[in-house]
Amino acid sequence: MIGSILTDKFVNGNTIVWGSGMLRYQKLKNKPKKVCAVRGPLTRKVLLESNIECPDVYGDPALLMPYYYYPYV
Repeated sequence: MIGSILTDKFVNGNTIVWGSGMLRYQKLKNKPKKVCAVRGPLTRKVLLESNIECPDVYGDPALLMPYYYYPYV
């Protein structure tokens, strides 16, 4: 879900993508089960070029972390 984890190392037929991205342009050989959202339009472009359906829904779930995780230090 969070991070630049869209690589063949982490994606398989059971993967559901929500707000993840890529560190570099790299077509995927492994197709995820479903893509709900990606971090940005460049990630979407790579997925479409890899013949993977990807809606034009963007967002970075890491931006929500401060609303849910605020440890007492």
